[in-house]
Parts: sequence; structure tokens; C-alpha cells
Amino acid sequence: MKKLLISIGLAFLVISTQAAVTTVTLTGNGAAGSFTNMPTAVGGSFTLLSAQVTSAANNQAYLSIYDAPTNYTTWTNSAYSTITSYVTNYYTLYTNYYGATNYVGTNAVLIDVSNYVAAATMNYPTIYTWACPTNQTTTFSSLNYRFQRGMLVTNTGAASLTLAITYTQ
Repeated sequence: MKKLLISIGLAFLVISTQAAVTTVTLTGNGAAGSFTNMPTAVGGSFTLLSAQVTSAANNQAYLSIYDAPTNYTTWTNSAYSTITSYVTNYYTLYTNYYGATNYVGTNAVLIDVSNYVAAATMNYPTIYTWACPTNQTTTFSSLNYRFQRGMLVTNTGAASLTLAITYTQ
């Protein structure tokens, strides 16, 4: 009975770890930034297994792929402020009426310092940049890259192109 339960458990483990392989095809119109973010087609984070790019007969296609959750290649984090506190010694020196310098003991005081950090613009990482020759199909296999945010695809070439990706989620 114990061996039967272990066998059933292992069978469920094997079944649950197998991921389905899916292929999605998008067609661009050739303008810069002609593709948009693919999570709507893919659905969030995924592993890109392979890609096939087909360029039109009139020009080359230049493809850039970003790990980005939006249709933008940059993001801006907000400005923020922090307060740092530290303890230090406080010395008082003064000169009296007769010109003698007097020193008044050491006192521990708590100092608060504000630090303002300005907003900064960052670039999402460019994962792949490919050029596809005129009127040809180029296949990129064994990619195995895990997209965490989503996949933004842009075509900066003059030619229209078709992109087919194979991925697992």
C-alpha cells in the first residue's frame, strides 16, 4: 500500500512539472515600435524557447526584444526622501568678557538629517537584438530566456516582419 501511494505521488509530480509549449505569431507593419507588449498574447512571465523572424521583400527588419511590462523601454521611479538619525557629541566653546576661551562639557545629542533622492529614469534590459535579411526567415532556437516582466518587441527597421515565438509558462 505504501509503494502504491508513493507511485501515485510521483506520477502527480511528473504530470504537474510538465509545461505546455505554445506558439504565438505577430505581424508588424514596419514602423518603428510597430510591435507592442506581448503579455496580452502570452500572459505574464514565461520562458522563451525559440523565435522565428520573417522579413519582407523590400528591406531588412531590425528587431529588439525587452524584458518590460509596458509598451515603453524605460521606467521612472518616484522621488522620495529619507531621514537618517545619528548620535554625536555637542561641544560649546565661547569666549568670555576677558578673552579667555571656555569649554562647556560634552553632551550627546540626536541629529536628524533629511536626504532627498530625485526621480530617475532607467532602461528595461534589452534581451535580444536581431537583424533579419531581406526576404528571408531567420530562426533562433535554444534561447531558454526567462522573461519576468513581460516581452516588449520593437521593429526599428523599414521592412514589415512576422515574429513567431515558442514559449512555456
